[in-house]
Amino acid sequence: MCGTIMKKITDIDDELKTELKALLYNFVRDLKKGTASLIELIAEYPVKISQVFREKVDRKKS
Repeated sequence: MCGTIMKKITDIDDELKTELKALLYNFVRDLKKGTASLIELIAEYPVKISQVFREKVDRKKS
């Protein structure tokens, strides 16, 4: 699943790819550990991913 998502993100620079890979890894880790329910993780991670993209846009504007 993670590999498929990352293949679709081919036009994004390496720094952003690294940050997104880390988020995907953390999502899977949290899911496996059972630290939160799937519903909680699905609610939490899109927010984190949006923050990464917002930071990237802000960095480009600077």
